[in-house]
Amino acid sequence: MTDLYIYGDITSYKWDESDVGAYDFLKELNDVDTDNLTVHINLFGGSVSEGLVIINMIKEFKGRVITVCASFACSIV
Repeated sequence: MTDLYIYGDITSYKWDESDVGAYDFLKELNDVDTDNLTVHINLFGGSVSEGLVIINMIKEFKGRVITVCASFACSIV
């Protein structure tokens, strides 16, 4: 089982260390070498285009995916 964390705003321009972009998420996802993935989410929203790319990457993962909402999972707007 591999754990990935989305604990920050979804953005294409990282202003803060906790910001998450599709490119950085893809790098982490490509390092997953197990069939089971848990994505932990705590975010206030962010960029729709970046968020949709991240969602599609998670959907394309070949193994089992579990998502855990740690606190907030607000809208990407």
